[in-house]
Formats: sequence, C-alpha cells, structure tokens
Amino acid sequence: MNFTEEDVSFFQRQKYNSLFLMPTTHIHEHNELYFLVSGQTEYFVGTSIYRINDGDFILIPKGVFHRTDNSRFPNLERILINFDDEFLGEEYAPYLAEMTANPHIRLPENEIPRFLRLLQKIEQETNSDQKGCNELTQLYFKELIVMLSRHRRTDDFSELTSAQQIVQDAARYINLNYRKPLNLEVLAQKYSVSEGYFSKIFKNYTGIRVREYINLSRVLAAKDLFETTDLQVTEVAFECGFNDSNYFSEVFKKITGVSPKKYSLNNKSI
Repeated sequence: MNFTEEDVSFFQRQKYNSLFLMPTTHIHEHNELYFLVSGQTEYFVGTSIYRINDGDFILIPKGVFHRTDNSRFPNLERILINFDDEFLGEEYAPYLAEMTANPHIRLPENEIPRFLRLLQKIEQETNSDQKGCNELTQLYFKELIVMLSRHRRTDDFSELTSAQQIVQDAARYINLNYRKPLNLEVLAQKYSVSEGYFSKIFKNYTGIRVREYINLSRVLAAKDLFETTDLQVTEVAFECGFNDSNYFSEVFKKITGVSPKKYSLNNKSI
C-alpha cells in the first residue's frame, strides 16, 4: 500500500450529509489545516486521536499519517487548506512549530465568527482572478496562522473513551519503541486485553492493522535516517527494528513507492 496522496488543491470546502469513513490512512507531502464548520468528527493523526467539534481547527503536518472518521457523525461541513512550508516563509516557521506541537485548536465561541470571516476572505481570493488575488490569499492565510497561535490546546484529551486511550497510548509506545520486537501479542499483553480485541480497536481507530502501523513507524524512522546520516540500507534496516534487510526493502518500497537505496540517494541533506 502506498500511503501518499497528492491530488489536492489549496482551499477545499465540503459538506457530508451522510456517514463517511476515510477509506485509508494516508500521508501528505504538504501541511493540511482542517477546520470543522459544523458537526463533529474524530481524527487520528500520527499517534493521537482527537475529538473535533464545530469551531475546532487541527493541523496535520506533512509526513504524518492521518485518517478522518465521520462514521458516527452525519451532517458535517469542513474546510481544508493545504500548504507547503514555503508558502508561509521562514519567518512563520515558529508559528508552524507551535501548531505542530499542539495541533488541536478549540476556539472560544465568541471568536468563531471572526475566524469564519477570515476563512471566507481566503476562499474568495482563492477563487478570484483579480489582480493581487494570490498575494491577498497569502496575507490572509498568514493572519490566520498568527491568530491561531493564540488558541492552542494543551489539555490531556480526557474526551477519549477507554478504547481510544489504549489505541493512542499504543501508537505512542510503538513510535518510541520501534527498534524493539513488536507485534500484536506483545501489545495486547502490555494493555491486558485479548489479541482479538486489541486488533479490532486498533484497526477501528487508526484505519490500519497493527503490523502495518509498526512497519509504517519504522519506515518513517528509516526515511529520517536516510536524510540525516550516511548509514547503508542494511544498517538502517537494523536500526529501525527490521531483522531482514530484504524484507525492509520490500516494506519500504510498498509504503513510499521507491526503494530504500533510491530514496537514500535522492534525499540526502548532509
């Protein structure tokens, strides 16, 4: 399975009048800012599950796998803004870093109309062909990012159910311990539940099986090593928890679409 999905536009507004479940967990090579105009949904982002209410924003940074679950919440309207780091510029990198650290933003009710007006301006300029529309779009979006930095959430996500808490904790454990031997049996024992129950709730909330998630976490770690070190493919495979470099190469290509060797050659940053 290739988890990348790149056929997107800058500004998207969409309504859902029936139940909807994003078919696959996927990754973008751009940042995605999600705003829920009306309704309620749940979002799995990287290692966390978020309950999103109307008036909430959530940032999905580039390279982070995610999935929306509207399967229990009909009559929803959302806005997506897709952007590259370069669109904001280096001077806005600190704002983006803050939002990446605390991506869920719940606005005070009295502030929501102000943000809706700004989103409307961005939408109008995005669809305009008048002189300076691109510049105004960029300026309005920068204003939005600065305003959002004032409303970042730092709560403990107490809205989650016990099953969601298990899945979220397990996802974080996997991402911190991907070098260790990990499988369904190990994780089910860790959380004192049956393998069948753990497998079911993990797939329900993340959109992928436990083994797929473990492999995906290891591949993302491998990508980082290829970009920042001179380690060879076999060395990276073992550093990231794979005991077989051939299997590592197979999984890496299945997820990224390219071989580890080709990715290493094309993405060196040192």
